[in-house]
Amino acid sequence: MKLLVYNDNGTINTHEIKKELFYDASLQTHTSFISTPSKEQNALNILKSYFSNSKSILTDNSNRVLIDELVRLNVAEFGSEHKSKTIFDRYDFTLAYYTSGSTGFPKAALKTLDNILSELEDLDLLLDRYKPKKIIVTVPFIHFYGSLFGLFYPLYKGIDITLKEHFLPNDLLDLIDNDSLIVTTPLYIKALNSISSSKDLSRSIFISSTAPLQAEDAKIFNKKFKTDIIQIFGSTESGGIAYKYNDDELLTPLASVKIEVDSSQSLERILSLCV
Repeated sequence: MKLLVYNDNGTINTHEIKKELFYDASLQTHTSFISTPSKEQNALNILKSYFSNSKSILTDNSNRVLIDELVRLNVAEFGSEHKSKTIFDRYDFTLAYYTSGSTGFPKAALKTLDNILSELEDLDLLLDRYKPKKIIVTVPFIHFYGSLFGLFYPLYKGIDITLKEHFLPNDLLDLIDNDSLIVTTPLYIKALNSISSSKDLSRSIFISSTAPLQAEDAKIFNKKFKTDIIQIFGSTESGGIAYKYNDDELLTPLASVKIEVDSSQSLERILSLCV
């Protein structure tokens, strides 16, 4: 499989993704943080960390407060020669993701390889009917949703990944072929609704998360592009919990999610077994 990065000047950077090309024995179990302004470099670093059995903390390059705190805790930047002991060494994890901070100060959610594989099994069941042959990613890889759908799912299935540092709506539309899976957000759905260009995307499928998609926006998109949007409900801490199509009102739990109700049949708890 390949990672294809489309540049504004029309060139394409192509990276072959094979374990032997990314594995670095010196990184095994080493803890560091990954923070670059480039989606391309983030993707390559995360893959190298993953294939090398390293421990990586993912953070936004612009979040200087968090980066300064990691440095204070003796955590080195990924690829650095500095490999001192850190407080994270005692924990079992593959990647650490920070919550958005929408409900308080961002917290680290540690994901093991088993956590990631459990999520991938759910995604495989959900997307099996579509048989995507191309994954187009508009979201950052430093978030769990972005790396799970945009890196690990295609890696799990051996599907090429397509990305661009900054997608304009027409850029995205031009790159969509038959049997594409587009990993995106409500912001891009609304942007595509607003442009004059249209295209029959009935042989492609969109995945949207990070925020609720308004029912009217989903309805307009479905009619304009003749394709479906799968909305994913979840969080950094829990991973995926449930999904729904287009402007549906009801959510369906993912395969590994258990739903419990109380004696009055009211929802009592939603528990992701992937956590």
